[in-house]
Amino acid sequence: MVLVKKTLIVIPARLKSKRLPNKLIKKIHNKEIIVWVAQRIATLNIDYIVAIDDIKIGNLLKKYNIPFMLTDPMHLSGTSRVSEIASKLPQYDFYCCVQGDEPLIKPKEVFNFIKHGENINVGYLNAVCKFCEIEDPKDTANVKALIARDGRLLEVSRNPINIDENIAKKRILQICGLYLFSRDFMANYKKLSPSRSEVKEGIEQLRCLDAGVKVHTLEIQGEMLSVDTQNDLKKISNISKEYFMLGLI
Repeated sequence: MVLVKKTLIVIPARLKSKRLPNKLIKKIHNKEIIVWVAQRIATLNIDYIVAIDDIKIGNLLKKYNIPFMLTDPMHLSGTSRVSEIASKLPQYDFYCCVQGDEPLIKPKEVFNFIKHGENINVGYLNAVCKFCEIEDPKDTANVKALIARDGRLLEVSRNPINIDENIAKKRILQICGLYLFSRDFMANYKKLSPSRSEVKEGIEQLRCLDAGVKVHTLEIQGEMLSVDTQNDLKKISNISKEYFMLGLI
């Protein structure tokens, strides 16, 4: 008998982000960013929930019949917020974190990512991708990832990463706001304290890397455009409404 693995998609939604406060309720083409994300994920017919830190977002989501759960406002990262959801809803085998600030996330890529992660059955799988044309790799809002040829995440930074040796065995890509965690990983994650570099750089993957926890990666196709700054919001708002609607069909 083959057991079907169950995955819950969790969309962390923090209202008071540091670089662009209230960004998730800012509108692009007359629709809030968090709503764009949730509606795209809803097309997958996979269980999902938005993990909010402020009832203001919840009141917005109610208007669109989008499921949500209020979580501790003190979480440092989306991963930490997902761990709270995992403790409250422990019946799932995997928890897929889809960041709430990527309004053009591709449902097909999310689906393929989840199925790959379920099949290889690792504790922590992080999506990575190439930088797209409108993204500046030098921009500190974009997290760079140094990837080993076997797919392990070696290093992450907001600053440019220099490779001074063994360059043929490593490559630099962009961290995407798409992660898959096993139930066991989520249970153990709570035991990890925030690392100094995680707090300093504001990169959630550093908590695991600094603790020696292996992070696997999967390169996905296309780009993942996140709204981290006012400049990001302006760039993404210039993309046509017709393109935005593609993910909802």
